[in-house]
Amino acid sequence: MTGGLMVEPTTSPRLVELERAFPQNPFLTSRFARALDTLGGHPLLLTAPRDRQGPCGALGVLWTGRLRRVFEVFSIPATDADDPFWIGLREFARSRRVSDLRLYSFGTPGGVLPKMPGEISRRGRVEFVVDLNVGNLDAAMADAMPRVRKAQRAGLQLRRSTDPAAAAELEGLFVSSMTRRASRGEHVPSAGEPARFAPYLTAGAGEIFFAARDAEIVSGALILRAAKGGYNLHGGTSDSGRQCGASHFLMHAICWTLRNEGCSQFNLGGAGAAEQGLGTFKAMFATHEVDLAEAEIDVAPASIRFAMSVFERVRATLTRHRPGPGMAGP
Repeated sequence: MTGGLMVEPTTSPRLVELERAFPQNPFLTSRFARALDTLGGHPLLLTAPRDRQGPCGALGVLWTGRLRRVFEVFSIPATDADDPFWIGLREFARSRRVSDLRLYSFGTPGGVLPKMPGEISRRGRVEFVVDLNVGNLDAAMADAMPRVRKAQRAGLQLRRSTDPAAAAELEGLFVSSMTRRASRGEHVPSAGEPARFAPYLTAGAGEIFFAARDAEIVSGALILRAAKGGYNLHGGTSDSGRQCGASHFLMHAICWTLRNEGCSQFNLGGAGAAEQGLGTFKAMFATHEVDLAEAEIDVAPASIRFAMSVFERVRATLTRHRPGPGMAGP
């Protein structure tokens, strides 16, 4: 126990308790923990003491490098700013000699992320959540339905895959979407290796939904799954898919699929203040908005911070004096 927090392996039965308490959150499942382990991190379960109104905890992963030790929490608990959880989290970070604490709010249902000493950056974000229990989904999604029907007339069909090889197809669609958004002046994330998504598929933490027209894949999304919820983690649409309403078709089809499989909530993911187009698209699906925040905190011990600063200075010096293309070295 650290600062009142229980720190345990993800095989702890407490993780099963959290899954039952938060059945809509895919970032609090044993399958998600297995995916983090496969990715090369050291997943840990952090839970608050039992003497409170309800369960409180989070899954995190520790990444260890030469100097840095980064601890990431993907779905922070929905607590007040003065909740003891945050004090316990900092004490845990100090006890494990963590240098960087990264706190994300994927799937977090609300709450307040407090300001913390050593905070490097903070970003406000909004997530868009669909209540799948509404009586008539199509009527609730009236804004999206014209594009959905256009895609249906174009012959689009839904396909699903848990094959890790499908991640490469998804990454190609992601690159296509990011290229379009960047051309509109939006700040977009860079593409990554498709292999980074394969562990979510092999661990059973999620699956890829595709919109296809005959043999052509025109849109796709990696959806993380929980007992009663899904989360849109990553996706994209080709240029031809954009023209026929493929992304609208896909989100609509995913909503109906999750509902038919017993889910009560579908989280379309987030959008930042500079991603107005993305936010407008997600709002078309009868979503309610959840205001959230994420932050990065420098919690490095003084000795580690000094070593990192020396390393950065040495690297900068070597870079300045490195011969460039076509130049002879000393």
